[in-house]
Amino acid sequence: MITVTKSAQASAVSRRFPNSTFFFWGGLALVSSVAFGLYLRTLSYGFLSDDYFLVKDHHFNAPTFLDSLAYFGREWGMGLGWNFYRPLVRVFWWVEWAIFGENSGGWHFVSVLLHMANAALVYLLVWQLTRQSATATLAGLFFSLHPLHVEPVSWIADQSDLLVGVFCPAALSLYIHSRQATTARPWLYYALSLGCFGLGLFSKESALGFALAPLAYELIFSPWQRKGRFWLGLVARQVPFWLVFGLYWPLRLFALRSVGGSASTRWTFNLGTFFDTYRDWLLQPLSLERTLVRLFLGFLVIVLVVGLVLYERGDSRTTATNPALSFRFSRTALLGLVWTGLFLIPNVPIKPYSRYTYISSIGVAILAAVLLGPLFKFGSNREANGQKGFLQRLNWIYISLPATGIKLVVAASLGWLAFAQVRSVQRDWSQTDEFNRAILAQLQEQIPEINNYSVVYLAGLLEAQPGKRNAPFEVGFIESVQLRYTNPTIQAIPVSGFAVVEQRLNQTHFAEYRDGRLVQRDDLVRNLQARNVSIKDKKEIPALTWTFGRAEDAQGWLWLNEAARPGPGGKSLQIEAPQGGILRSPAFIVPAPVLAKFELKLRAQPLPNGPPTAQLVLHWLVETPGGLVERASAPLVVATDGRTAVYSLKPPDMSAFLYNDTVREIRLEVPPGLAHLEIESAQLFRLP
Repeated sequence: MITVTKSAQASAVSRRFPNSTFFFWGGLALVSSVAFGLYLRTLSYGFLSDDYFLVKDHHFNAPTFLDSLAYFGREWGMGLGWNFYRPLVRVFWWVEWAIFGENSGGWHFVSVLLHMANAALVYLLVWQLTRQSATATLAGLFFSLHPLHVEPVSWIADQSDLLVGVFCPAALSLYIHSRQATTARPWLYYALSLGCFGLGLFSKESALGFALAPLAYELIFSPWQRKGRFWLGLVARQVPFWLVFGLYWPLRLFALRSVGGSASTRWTFNLGTFFDTYRDWLLQPLSLERTLVRLFLGFLVIVLVVGLVLYERGDSRTTATNPALSFRFSRTALLGLVWTGLFLIPNVPIKPYSRYTYISSIGVAILAAVLLGPLFKFGSNREANGQKGFLQRLNWIYISLPATGIKLVVAASLGWLAFAQVRSVQRDWSQTDEFNRAILAQLQEQIPEINNYSVVYLAGLLEAQPGKRNAPFEVGFIESVQLRYTNPTIQAIPVSGFAVVEQRLNQTHFAEYRDGRLVQRDDLVRNLQARNVSIKDKKEIPALTWTFGRAEDAQGWLWLNEAARPGPGGKSLQIEAPQGGILRSPAFIVPAPVLAKFELKLRAQPLPNGPPTAQLVLHWLVETPGGLVERASAPLVVATDGRTAVYSLKPPDMSAFLYNDTVREIRLEVPPGLAHLEIESAQLFRLP
């Protein structure tokens, strides 16, 4: 533990900075300004992706505070299985909804303020650990300029990560303050730290990693000579945090009736993949892609650590003033490394996502600032006069005028590199936002007559923005359309191709994104209406007929990928199928929009003591660039009395077929239990 008397602390700080107050507030102002100014452009963004879920929930489902409270333990949005326990986020969103409504700029402004607060907290935490405004400023800037923070700051639905980023650093800072000798009423700061931990847990489950953070701080920063009373006091201070951790789980289980989570984010854990993925994301500003670069980085870290130790050993003035502060930079670096690991652990059962690095990157910012801090020390040659030999030369290299100029250039270059990466990611978000707005505006322009229970099919969107996973047609598209038309009964479906619709065509609309513009496809409605009239008037005509009276009719049919045997007299297909199997038709070509029924004339006999009926399954396969793909299937129940009968069926729902599909093959799945199956004829019908 660091125990610093007030006078000794002031003496140590004043020797380093003649005007410590100016440096402290100047660094804090710089970090806060960069974090705020860098993301001001997000105020012009609209809602994206999951944002539409939370807006729709408040607009249609939970317009009051009590509704929001009742909504805590339920799925988040349209039955997608997002079963999370984050009550504080819900309350936070309700407050934003009450203030801003559907004004996305207000929501984004709150996100920017939260990010600015987080950067300031990183600054304060590092200053508290090192008492160095320069190192704290470096950490705050590293955190502010990390490219991966563009997503949680630009994406309203990810404000949960921003809230955890407020409460967890604040909790550790308050805990450290409660442990310092000069603190008045330490119990108050301890209680506030405990409260921040609880609020973090109610914001997002990733705050679970903080349960061991106070213990890590105690073990890293406490004196090396530890006695029995130290361990008793240490355990006593940690037990309340562990109790909060333990009480959180019953509350979560009570609210969700399960551990909760999202089925879509679960994955099979692989240590190598997990480590490589998060390492590359956390170190993204360095763009590590090659082995030699990684080896060089490892060598550089070793050099920096060794240099840091030598630097701290030569820092005789601080050590003489208070020996407990020796190696405080090295300890701070170790705490940053431990912090990163603690907040990655809750992500182990979850599929890796880059936004999960937001809270972990605080540890990386601390580690990077401490390691690079000595290299960016500025001063005059007079500061080296109190040291001798190697340390004097080392210090002279740090603070000489040429070195200062080089360091300024390097610092400016690194800052510009990080800034450019952030701007690049922000441009992607801005383009996605512009695309989303254009699509929704064109949709309402092209199809203004959408009303209750309308269905909208939109094709071409899935290919319009390759690599843009935040587009609304991937997640939240239905909600975005419902909000655009202020009608929760509308069903919007993004498709790769138009479905062959049979029902409610008078309430169905087709549109296609083509050459940067939405085009309404009224021709499809007319064609499908004509198709339905043909079905109603029973205008079906034979498309293909197999009578098996000719040898060539039987040759194309395959049973278990072998030729089916013609029956006696060559007038039927005879199949011995006690174990079941699949009968495949010859290849043919029938456009899906004209597909009608399929008829089979057959007789079946069961095994001894078999059931009186058997359920076959008919599968329709279509041609795709990747090969034959099944589009639909339907059960076919046949009598097993040995009598010949004609069975007719069609796909139960033609919407499984796309308008440009070509049906190429039919497969008949035969169940086990039939001693004999004989097919006398097969016929496929089409519409004119």
